[in-house]
Amino acid sequence: MDAKARLIPSKDITGNLFAYKKLLELDPGNPRYKSKVGYYQNLLNEKHPVSKDTKPPSTKSRAIQSDLNWVNGGTLHDVTVAQWRAGSYRNKLATAGDWLAATTWKGHLNSPGDFDRMKTKARKLVNAVDESIKAPNIDHLSIAEIAGVLVTVANDLGP
Repeated sequence: MDAKARLIPSKDITGNLFAYKKLLELDPGNPRYKSKVGYYQNLLNEKHPVSKDTKPPSTKSRAIQSDLNWVNGGTLHDVTVAQWRAGSYRNKLATAGDWLAATTWKGHLNSPGDFDRMKTKARKLVNAVDESIKAPNIDHLSIAEIAGVLVTVANDLGP
C-alpha cells in the first residue's frame, strides 16, 4: 500500500491524505506517515482557508471550518460489519467521506461548497451501507467491500 501511495500525484491532496491516513492507521507509530498526513492536511486547510488575519474568525468562517472538519477522523475503513455497526455516526460519515474523496470525488474537491455537496453524498453512502447490512449473520464481512460495491454501482454518489 505504501508503494501505491507514492504513486499518487502530489497535487492530488485528498487522495494523498486518504492514502496516508490509511497507512497511519495500519502503522500508528510511523513518523513518515504522520508527517505526510500533517503535510496534506495543511495543504487542504491552505486550499480552503478559513481566515488569514489575526482577529478571531467570524461566525461564518467558523461555520465553514467546522463544516470542513466533518471529513476528519474516519477510522472505519477496514472494519467488519459488526465494528461498523458499533461506530458513531460521525466516524461513519468521515469514513464515507474518505471513500468518496478517493473515488468518485477524486479531483473534484476544490472549494468548501464541493465538500458540502460531498457531505450530502457521504450521508447517502452511510445510509446505504447501514441499509445493506441489516441481514443477520454477516458481522464478519468487510465493510470496505460492501461500501466499494455501493460506490461502484450507485449513480448518485458522485459530483
